[in-house]
Amino acid sequence: MKLALNWEVQGEGIPLVVLHGLFGSLDNWRWMAQRLSGEFQVFSVDQRNHGQSPHSPVFDYRAMVEDLEKFLDDRLLDRVHLLGHSMGGKTAMLFAAHYSERIDQLLVADIGPGPNPPRHDGIFALLQALPLDSMENRGAADRWLRERLPDPNLRGFLLKNLQLSPEGRLQWRFNLPVLRRNYDQILEALPIERPVEVPTLFLRGEHSDYLPPAELESLGKIFPRCRMVTLAGAGHWLHADQPLAFHHQVREFLRENPGP
Repeated sequence: MKLALNWEVQGEGIPLVVLHGLFGSLDNWRWMAQRLSGEFQVFSVDQRNHGQSPHSPVFDYRAMVEDLEKFLDDRLLDRVHLLGHSMGGKTAMLFAAHYSERIDQLLVADIGPGPNPPRHDGIFALLQALPLDSMENRGAADRWLRERLPDPNLRGFLLKNLQLSPEGRLQWRFNLPVLRRNYDQILEALPIERPVEVPTLFLRGEHSDYLPPAELESLGKIFPRCRMVTLAGAGHWLHADQPLAFHHQVREFLRENPGP
């Protein structure tokens, strides 16, 4: 079943839809959306089982593509620019493969269409072990995680997903059990069977191994109108590590083919 996703819109002009990655939400893209809204109408979307969007036991790329189709139909958006990061990038690529006529330009941040190794097992284990029932606020959760997850940026990224339930208890906004149960499906290669004739920009972080430069040749067989740009000094969360450079590359690429 297609879900009605939570979303925000900023700006006016040609529509640009932004999809976050695993454990993320539209909140992580609000600054970038504000910067881009000077030239585009930016729709930031919470994918299913994330942010304020509905939860569902079904969690795979086909379902997320169907959600995106419903989102565009409900907004009467016939054609858009589409930007996705990591898991959101895979959703965007598969959507472009099925609905290329609805995409003016595609931007994929630090992910390719192939299979991915499991990188989040340790994070899942920590999140499942976190004793939320005994914690009163996000600060307590941060203190518990600090010794086990020393990276403050990663902790902050994850803890942004904590909220108070109507009963006043801490709970995750994302659907942790379903994300864990379906994690293998998020790692699978996308079932793209023919070339996607959409102008495509792959953005990768210099210090990330999610999208090695050597993959450009194989990417070109699936996305024959693609190119790759590496952002110096950035890791996997390149839009957070190098926001100005990321914004510049997105803006310049979209200016090349602004759409109707």
